[in-house]
Amino acid sequence: MKKLIFTLTFLALTQISFGQNKIRGAEGYTVELPANYQRTVGLNSYANLQYEGTSDQLAFGFVITEHKDELTIADVQKDIISYTLNSLSPYETDESYKVIQKPTITQAKTYSYSTSEFSIANEDGSKLYGFLTVIETKSFFYQIFNFGDLSHKAVLKPEFVKIVESFRLE
Repeated sequence: MKKLIFTLTFLALTQISFGQNKIRGAEGYTVELPANYQRTVGLNSYANLQYEGTSDQLAFGFVITEHKDELTIADVQKDIISYTLNSLSPYETDESYKVIQKPTITQAKTYSYSTSEFSIANEDGSKLYGFLTVIETKSFFYQIFNFGDLSHKAVLKPEFVKIVESFRLE
């Protein structure tokens, strides 16, 4: 009997002393790229997915994932509009930055998302079209940045919208 009490006490103390918290590192997600796009690297060191167009027109994009728990630790506002504006802030410092569409919110079946459009000068002086979508799930924010030549916006925007609308959690 003493052995049983000792064993149970030992196990209880071990659980208390060495107990662990389970933390979800990431959610699985998928996006569908148009046929004329392929995966690439080197666009953004924070991105967990990077892609580029294979046609003659300039088009590329990437997805950055951030856990809401980390944003709480960093004391960052977590409403979707504030988060979207914060995601745009690095571009706003460039004097060529122009807002095409301010962030707007849409409700999908299982998440909310905001979209924003802007233009900025490319390294060669041409104008880049930027299409940012921020998707908010229960635990994460996903930033889907898409860029392309501003003169091809009419062709690129529908492609960018299809990429965003194909987003699914696994």
